[in-house]
Formats: sequence, C-alpha cells, structure tokens
Amino acid sequence: MATRQFCILTIPVRIWSLPHMNYNNTKTKGNIAETFVLYKLSEKGYSVSIPFGENCPYDLIAESPNGKLYRIQVRKCSWKNNVLEVPVRIISKNYTRTLDFNRIEMFIVSNEKNLYVIPIKEIKDCKASFSLRKTKPKNNQKKKIKMAKDYLEAYHLMP
Repeated sequence: MATRQFCILTIPVRIWSLPHMNYNNTKTKGNIAETFVLYKLSEKGYSVSIPFGENCPYDLIAESPNGKLYRIQVRKCSWKNNVLEVPVRIISKNYTRTLDFNRIEMFIVSNEKNLYVIPIKEIKDCKASFSLRKTKPKNNQKKKIKMAKDYLEAYHLMP
C-alpha cells in the first residue's frame, strides 16, 4: 500500500486588500472584520469559536488564556472626522433590532488597522450608537466621551 504525503501551505494575506472582494456589501465587511478579530485574539492566546447560524446576538466566543468565556459582538467602522461611530441598533428593510446587552460581554470595533476592545458595561446605556474619538471635543465636553486610545488593543479588559 502506497503512502501519501500532504503539505499544507499557508500564505499570508492582507485581509483588508483583497482585490476581488465587493467591499460595498455589508455582509462581506462584517465577515472581514470578524476574521480580523478572530486572528488578533488567536494571536494573543485566546481560543475563538464561531456560533452556528445567524440567530445569536454575538459574533464570536473567545476563551481567555485563564479559561474565562466572552461573547463578543464585532463591528466594522471607519473614521469620519476623527470619530468612529459604532451602531448598536440594527436597521434593515423589514425590522429594527437593538442588541441584547445581557447576552454579550464584549464589543470589539474593527477598522482597517486596529481593534478597539470595549466591555459592554461601558456602553449599556447606549440606545442607537456610541462613539470613539481620536481627539477631544472642541467644546471640551467630558461626560460620556470615549477616547479611542483607551480601548485600542485593550485585551487587558478581557482577563
């Protein structure tokens, strides 16, 4: 009996610059963001699972190196005027749905280069969206302002 040898080839790919992808499709954008989050969490030693089906209020489940589980909602957002506006309400042609914050522990916002890790307890009062800012507001407002740098790759918030 002949034996066969198999070789698995891993090719690094910049997931944000695949030329054949239709980036105007929100499903594609979400899939790319989830893949990026999965990669970054795995790189940090988390075990990551993807729930089966589309009916879960979370996109990923991550187990920290010390065994704690986190249900994670992922959002893909882009900077506009130094602000990442992150929706927590989903609006489609047929329905409007606000996320069930009781079934999510972490929110991870992805842009083209970075991840922002936000515990749900810090955004639970949001009705439609929350913002992460690169710069302080011009009117010097301090209440309910979330600076992006405080959440940038903040894996320590997921012990």
